[in-house]
Amino acid sequence: MFELKSENNNFFVAENGAIPCIHKASFRYEPYYQEDWLAEAFNDKASFFKNKKALIFISVGQAYHEGSKFLALIRLLNKYNFKVCDIVMADTLQRHNFMSLSSKEAYEYTKKAGDFWLKRHEVILSEFQLPHSIIRWDDFLSHQKYLELRERIEKEYSVNEEYQQKVIFNVETYLERLRINNPGVDTKVLFNNGLEYLIEELPIVMPLWAKMGYDFIIYPKPITPAMKYTHELFVKDKLGDKCHWIYLRFKKIESVCEG
Repeated sequence: MFELKSENNNFFVAENGAIPCIHKASFRYEPYYQEDWLAEAFNDKASFFKNKKALIFISVGQAYHEGSKFLALIRLLNKYNFKVCDIVMADTLQRHNFMSLSSKEAYEYTKKAGDFWLKRHEVILSEFQLPHSIIRWDDFLSHQKYLELRERIEKEYSVNEEYQQKVIFNVETYLERLRINNPGVDTKVLFNNGLEYLIEELPIVMPLWAKMGYDFIIYPKPITPAMKYTHELFVKDKLGDKCHWIYLRFKKIESVCEG
């Protein structure tokens, strides 16, 4: 559940200006198509990331994009010479997770959650040294290519049984989280909302971001089967060098990182 209160905006700023940083972040990468040369290239991360366009994919409301873990990620990114590393917020995408609210209420709730996330992380964002823009989910929904790409995703889902199975598998993994947020809601309704979430997300995260020139998507979790198959279907042939998925590992440390 999102935390919409703002009382704790400065939670991670100590009186002496130090920021409690109790995590260390590291990158992980697994090529989509058994490309050994890419796995080897990743070993030299400085060269692998140099002059590349990347984005941090923020799931607003998830603990791994809060406080110390987010600070650890920002400080890790600052070590590399990315050309651009935008911060992309999946804020209003989360409206599909709140079925006890009306559509308008869920939208407003999740938009406000994104506003509070930005406010809550002002101090950390001020440390980010790479060229970047902050992009909200609505910006992608209004992109001129979005509806066309969504129609292609929906058509593929309706005719490609393998794709359908992978998407359904992803939805089913979300159901328990949806039940927690929506106690008493019928399983079929939960499933349909989870499916709508993915059908909205997939055309943006793979084909649209590939067309926008992003080389890397940086996210704490490994890529899902549906997302990986979306890359294979809609990105691989023409833009196969785009949208490589970089995931993260966090290690807890007992220290305070000076700002």
